[in-house]
Order: sequence, then structure tokens, then C-alpha cells
Amino acid sequence: MNPKPIFFLTPHHVGTWFFFNFLLKHKQVGGFCCHPRFERLNKKRGISYSKFPNVSGFKNRAEIISVNTDYNLFHAHPPYKYSEYLHMLVNFIPTFVAIRDPLIALISYIKRYPPGTDKEFRIRGQQVNEVELWKVFIRTINYSSDIFTIPMDLLTENTDVVKTEKLTLLLEHCGLDSDNLLVFDTVQSWTPVNSFEYSEKEYYYNQDLKKIQKFLGPLWTQLRNLENEFRPYLERFG
Repeated sequence: MNPKPIFFLTPHHVGTWFFFNFLLKHKQVGGFCCHPRFERLNKKRGISYSKFPNVSGFKNRAEIISVNTDYNLFHAHPPYKYSEYLHMLVNFIPTFVAIRDPLIALISYIKRYPPGTDKEFRIRGQQVNEVELWKVFIRTINYSSDIFTIPMDLLTENTDVVKTEKLTLLLEHCGLDSDNLLVFDTVQSWTPVNSFEYSEKEYYYNQDLKKIQKFLGPLWTQLRNLENEFRPYLERFG
């Protein structure tokens, strides 16, 4: 059996684990690798479409790659160093992405990985600029017209009919068989997987820009400077 890959690309805090939980219940998906090291997996397991450098500097949190399955699910957050390979990857492998407003995602990111502390997010020992990762993410997905995009917050607020339609289309996009029972169960028990709840999220929901600006610090200015690049893409999905 020659398993096929499905690629899932996200910034941080946009609903990543919700879709892991959904797709890994599908009978055709036998394994997944979070922050995959494609080169090493290719040598160890003979995975298809893997002749790319490591697209993420993180140590694998999970490596459950099966050769006795139809599909394996790979996930990565966009890095700096290998962004040119991401541009290629999304044109060769069925790819889907989850998005939400960068403001609320950045608030969650800072609370979970406070800059200047031992908890800050690092790649190869270097502090990560989350706005730069968003920039790589948006530029990458603009390289392909065949990426399935899921606006997580808008979908969560929508009707069960719309949720059902979106999840069904996602399975189709990935090349997976339809699974009405899986989709139905997921819609009926729809619960976004939030890492933590933070009081600072109220700044966003109350549209308190002064508090948001103070909380984000330099990231606020960086995000505003990229507004003309980010906004056209985000507005396509509401």
C-alpha cells in the first residue's frame, strides 16, 4: 500500500486540534505527524511526496505514520526558513487551512507563549515573531488556487446545515470517502478545542482597540503594517 498525504497548514490558535480530532476519526486516515520532518520520514517509512527538507524546526510531538492505510495527515505551522518549499508543497499535496482573525489568535498566542519568558515560542532556539509566521502563511496559500480554507470562528457561529456542508466538502477536497455519520456526530457535538481561556480575549470581543494595542505591543504595529496584504485574503472568507 502506498499511503497518500493530506497537508494541514495553520498559524497558531486557529482551531488546529479540532480538525485533527475530526480527520483522525475517518477510517481512511491511519496516521498523522505534527510538525512533520518529511526528509526523515521518507527515509524511515517511504512516505510519498516527502522529498522536501524539514518544513518545521520543532521536535515531532507525534509521529504515527502508517504504511497500511490510505492516507496520512501531516501538519505544520509556517516557518521562515523553508517557506519556499511550502509554496511547492501546497501545489503537490491536497492542502487545507484553518483561519480566524489574527487579532484574537495573537492574543491567545501571547498568553500561552509570553515573549521574554522561558515559555516563549522558539524555532531552532530562536524567538518566533508570530506576525511573520502569519505573513508566511498568507503568502504561501496565495501560491495555490486549490487550498480548502475554513474560517473557524464564522463556521462555529453558523448553522448545522452550513457546518455539515463545509465538513463534507473538506473530506471531498482531501480525497476521502464521504462519511455522513462522522460529519453528523462532529456537527452535533461541535466544540472548538481551546487551549486556554483568557480574560484578555474580552478586549477583542468588546472591540477595545486601546487595550488590544497595549497588550500586543510591537506586534500591533507589525500587524497594522501588513494590513493591506492580510485584509484582501481574510475578507474573502468573511
